[in-house]
Amino acid sequence: MANKKEVVKKSEGMTVSGEKAQKPSVKKAVAKTAPRKRELKPLDFHSAVEFVRKSIKQTSVKKITDKISAEVTLTGDAAGIFYIEIIDGTVAVEPYDYVDKDIVVMLDSQSLELVRAKQASFLELFNKGKVHVYGDVAKAVKLLSVLK
Repeated sequence: MANKKEVVKKSEGMTVSGEKAQKPSVKKAVAKTAPRKRELKPLDFHSAVEFVRKSIKQTSVKKITDKISAEVTLTGDAAGIFYIEIIDGTVAVEPYDYVDKDIVVMLDSQSLELVRAKQASFLELFNKGKVHVYGDVAKAVKLLSVLK
């Protein structure tokens, strides 16, 4: 007969004799999870302007020697008007109407969301007809090429 003192109390993990019972080794399977994608907050007008400001400042506009001034009209949830001005390699993006503009760019906030999520570029959206440009087309192509 087995020694009664070696009976394991389940709640304490100890034997009756006071010795610590050995737990069976169990390897836990660690589930590998995909890295979380950073969720982007929906754009409002001011965050849309800030996104364009940051994205254009990350590109090299020093190559552009022309003066380019564009009024951007956003429609949809982040509706509003702002301007982009490039003069001698410096950029200004401000949430105001621009009177002496070379081009007018019109797009909806959903298209800007695609650019922000890196699912499309401004040039791709222009080619698909999601971004409309009026005015000097050569300057518009230069501007859309620096917007990432």
